Amino acid sequence: MTLLAHDRLAVFSFPRAATKLIANALTQSGYHNYGEWYDVWSSSIQDDHAVRMSQEQIKARLDLLSEQTRPMDIYMAAQTATRSLQFDKHPRSVVTVWFENAISFPLLFLNMKDHHWICPKRDAWQQLTSFVVSWHNNNFNAQWTSEPVTVDLKWFETFYWRWHHVRVLQEWLVNSGRGTFLDFDSVVSGGCTQLGDYTVTTADEHVCPENLILNLHEVQSRYTYLEAQRINFGQVVLDNINKLA
Repeated sequence: MTLLAHDRLAVFSFPRAATKLIANALTQSGYHNYGEWYDVWSSSIQDDHAVRMSQEQIKARLDLLSEQTRPMDIYMAAQTATRSLQFDKHPRSVVTVWFENAISFPLLFLNMKDHHWICPKRDAWQQLTSFVVSWHNNNFNAQWTSEPVTVDLKWFETFYWRWHHVRVLQEWLVNSGRGTFLDFDSVVSGGCTQLGDYTVTTADEHVCPENLILNLHEVQSRYTYLEAQRINFGQVVLDNINKLA
């Protein structure tokens, strides 16, 4: 079955993998775009579409949430579940889901069992460095030109493992027949045939993110270390499984 044969589509990836472009491409093929519907802390619902709020609005919402008597994670889970109930399914639609949404609402994958999952894959180093530049600049919608940054290595490590968790979930979705991988470079070039005929409506903000990282050597060293940790851990797990066989 081709991608466009599915009526319900969900885009799932770590950020900076052309998720907005994919949703826009599907809109050009007649899909209703719900946007980041489950991102309850940074979006509001307008005309059956999630609209990202301004930084001032997000801060005001977080300040309000901090005053709640219930723990914030419980409150956020309740809000995510509420939006799930408000999900008015159009005949053909696409929604963008982030890793944090699945953490806030663990039943999300089960609740969306009628969706086919689009899992864009980008080179890990390019994706992570582009993300940390956006994160340090607080610039995820290309509101301005990102400035060079000194990457916080502790945060980089946190983001690396979050990226890895997303990749594992993507592989689970694809291997179980519920998802399809899309190549990032193919998508941004406008040549991804699985999305049908579409016009590229957004440009990659960081074509060469390394140029915007002031402590590039430190970040490269940490990335190499984390990759070795991940690979070695995977081998240990396989060895233990083989011992049990």
